[in-house]
Amino acid sequence: MNHRGLWAFITTVVLITAWPVYAETLNYGLVSLNTTASLPVNRNELVLQLKIEQKGNDREQVSQIVTQRLNQVLRRAHAHHDFNTTQLSRSVYPVSDYKNGTKIHSGWRDQAMVQIKSKNLSALNRFAAEVQQLAMISGMDYQVANDTLRQYQKTLTQQAIDQFKQRAEEISHQLGARSYKIVAISIGNSDSERVSVPLMGLSAARVDDEMPVQDNAAGKTELMLNVTGQIQVY
Repeated sequence: MNHRGLWAFITTVVLITAWPVYAETLNYGLVSLNTTASLPVNRNELVLQLKIEQKGNDREQVSQIVTQRLNQVLRRAHAHHDFNTTQLSRSVYPVSDYKNGTKIHSGWRDQAMVQIKSKNLSALNRFAAEVQQLAMISGMDYQVANDTLRQYQKTLTQQAIDQFKQRAEEISHQLGARSYKIVAISIGNSDSERVSVPLMGLSAARVDDEMPVQDNAAGKTELMLNVTGQIQVY
């Protein structure tokens, strides 16, 4: 056998004989962990959803009315530099009724949806009251603004990792091991809960006799970050 063949043979033997030892080492003392870190944060952003809708027999006239109202709402919203305004949708579709079991065309419905976000809660609440003659409120939600989430993300991530390490150390000692090493770790996304505002029965401050403005009640939420992973104790 030449030297090249002998070297290949020795390498193969070493790899084959070493594999069971490697596999045993890898799977020995593995423990799965799951920890969750939380941080209380004020909900500092209001999300307002407005619906502009009109129904009638003349499709063109119906759409003109919705367009006029939509443009007025958008102009007023854009006058507020701290509002983030997005038109979510616009749709026109036929409306039908049933008479004696027969489907009858009864007109057209035009509908536009607008979403406005702002950390100026008082201003957006007042805006919602001012445009009630133009649009219906379809939803109001308080949440943590994205830039605020990013500010807290570093703190929450470090807290979650520290808790994971502390738990890993506790478990390794409880199992009688000298120490541990992290085999795998997965860090989830920080998340917060959005709270919806009931649209009926709200206390309100009066702007005038026709436009009540909702009081602010944003409250707090818990930012949560989940860390899962696996350690090997030895």
